[in-house]
Amino acid sequence: MTRIGWSASGAVAILTPRRDSIGLTTRLAALPHAGLPLQRPVQIHWDAHQIPFAVAQSDHDLAVAFGVIHVHLRWTQMELMRHVAQGRVSELAGPFGLETDRILRTLDLGKAVPAMVAALPAATRHWTEAYLAGVNHAIRRLPHLPPEFRLLGLRRTPWTLHDVLSVGRLAAFDVTWLVWLALLAEREDPGIDAFWRGLLGSDAVLLPNGEAPPPDGPLARARSALLRFARTGSNAWAIAPARSETGQAWLAGDTHLSALLPNLWLIAGGQAPTYHGTGLMVPGIPAVMVGRNRQIAWGGTNLHAASSDLFDVSGLPPDAIATREEEIRVRFAGRRKLSVRETEFGPVISDLGRLKKAGGQVALRWMGHRPTDELTALLGINRAPGWEAFRTALDGIGVPGQNMVYADASGHIGKAMAVHLPRRPARPAPTPLLPPNAGQAWRSVVRGGVLPAVFDPPEGFVASANDRPPPAEVLVGYFFSSAQRIDRLRAALGCGRPLGFRDIAALQQDVMLPAAAPVRDRLVPALRSLPQPTARRLADLLAEWDGAYAATSAAPLAFELLLYHLAVALYGHRRLRAYAASWSARTLLFRALQELPRPRLAALLRTTLPAVRRGVRRFGTWGAMHRLEPRHPLAALPAIGRMFRFGDWPAAGGSDTLMKTAGPLTDRRHDAALASTARFIADLSDPDGAWFALLGGQDGWIGSTTFLDQVPLWRRGVYIQVPLRPETVRDTYPHVTELRP
Repeated sequence: MTRIGWSASGAVAILTPRRDSIGLTTRLAALPHAGLPLQRPVQIHWDAHQIPFAVAQSDHDLAVAFGVIHVHLRWTQMELMRHVAQGRVSELAGPFGLETDRILRTLDLGKAVPAMVAALPAATRHWTEAYLAGVNHAIRRLPHLPPEFRLLGLRRTPWTLHDVLSVGRLAAFDVTWLVWLALLAEREDPGIDAFWRGLLGSDAVLLPNGEAPPPDGPLARARSALLRFARTGSNAWAIAPARSETGQAWLAGDTHLSALLPNLWLIAGGQAPTYHGTGLMVPGIPAVMVGRNRQIAWGGTNLHAASSDLFDVSGLPPDAIATREEEIRVRFAGRRKLSVRETEFGPVISDLGRLKKAGGQVALRWMGHRPTDELTALLGINRAPGWEAFRTALDGIGVPGQNMVYADASGHIGKAMAVHLPRRPARPAPTPLLPPNAGQAWRSVVRGGVLPAVFDPPEGFVASANDRPPPAEVLVGYFFSSAQRIDRLRAALGCGRPLGFRDIAALQQDVMLPAAAPVRDRLVPALRSLPQPTARRLADLLAEWDGAYAATSAAPLAFELLLYHLAVALYGHRRLRAYAASWSARTLLFRALQELPRPRLAALLRTTLPAVRRGVRRFGTWGAMHRLEPRHPLAALPAIGRMFRFGDWPAAGGSDTLMKTAGPLTDRRHDAALASTARFIADLSDPDGAWFALLGGQDGWIGSTTFLDQVPLWRRGVYIQVPLRPETVRDTYPHVTELRP
């Protein structure tokens, strides 16, 4: 068990998490069994990985059980998400979190939450209030506080509808902001519009004279906080019966998130009169996000939708800008006040830190500042019997925009967009800063139901990988992932042979990058034209490479080192930072290298060879430089943070492989910023045909045997089968907890 000792002054004296010191029986015994706000008893069946399946005789009681389960497994995680969503990091981190809170309060993620609470349909309100009854009963009655609570100053605090919907808004932030935070700091640079067009795909350039935000600081910390809890990327696909070994449809997906422990996701299932499903849930949100019921399965990827606009409000009269006062409680430092300026175009984000120094005034308008009802939509998806009900439910999802993939037990497959967008022209503006009159587009909202969708396509599969969607009547998004993952998926799914579980599982762990081949073939002759022995050895190494980013291979290491040093030689270190603002850094660089005259390429290679040689000698293999290091949020703390790191492994894959382990262009040892943290496969021919793998485990209690138990399975590509049939659950889940009124 984690031991926490305290000196007389209250400072941490000992904090030594010991792995696998708390068994499953002990953990389950901590659940409150009696006196719950139930109508009738509920049975929760648990497998050896602490995956629950709750069987209830009413929908109310199932929602209560989900609330108890979420707090039991992920209490600390729920509290961290609640504090981040509401801009209350300083309550936990002290003055260190103050600037992060300033940014979060300015963005005002929960602005629409009061209106959303007031507008909840009765059925959704009843379900969520039952869930909250379970949450708050567990908060009151669990016998022990999680070990992190004392360290962070957390207490037993009840949850409300406002908290649930705030957490939903945290997971809905606009990934476009990650680009804009970098661009806004450079908005006075004359080359910013050219760089913007490059990111949009009209041409490929780097920021001519700019410098991206430093890797640390308030903006970087806020970006990190948002990334921890948001679905920034994913793969998802479905195959029709004609392409499957079972003669029925299959669906698969994997989500790309920070390698944070506990995982954002937990696996759970349940059965009640109108609810029978299993899948991935986010603690604090009472619905399955990715999963299946007896009739359908669903997954999705972030659409990278244009849910926001930036407006130049420098010319607004003073009376068009209001000021909102915020008070922040700062641990160990009392209370601080801050002012947030607001306009009809949204909060003035140019008042934040380094953004203020660039001059001018910029407001952020976000669809998430308007009330939408994602919770009702998710519950509708969870219960949907077929495509029409699924599409109807999708229309309620406003943010974050999703590309949703569908399969059903009748053999149908489909893909549709779930998003609310302003009615803007389909072509993006040539500059990131819009004039106020462009705000007229926000007077009308376009829902996903009128955007392009696919149902039972002739090719027999649908796939999504954060790629550019088909043209629509309005602007869907600005920035999309490169086509490398989606092209790889389409090639694999379109092969002539039927696919089964092994094929789908292998595809989720695929580390091939076919787009590297043309660049490799461009580099090899140029290297062989040089007289240095190092150049010839590199050429021979790359010539034999098949494009697989295997952790044990030297070739992807050499390739990435060449890319990095060539980029530095072309653009310089300062300008290269601007690549971090987009999802297509390597695609843009690939294009630049292909267009470079051969003599110029050879000259650049000659100057970069010594640095590349040193890197290859230092690391030897791709995995020695490219690492995966799952860690707890407390790993960021000084001094004791190292005790909250739970692995350091060579990582296969890269930023554009299907098994994503995203990393920067660099010549240094680094951790993957994103990884495929949760995998899901569903065979619609069998109600028990659902398989999952988490990077981490179910339990958020440090020291539990199910905190890290799925890590070896994830690394080996092993999946856990999660059944839907109650009789299968009874036969295969050895532990049972009965919750009683």
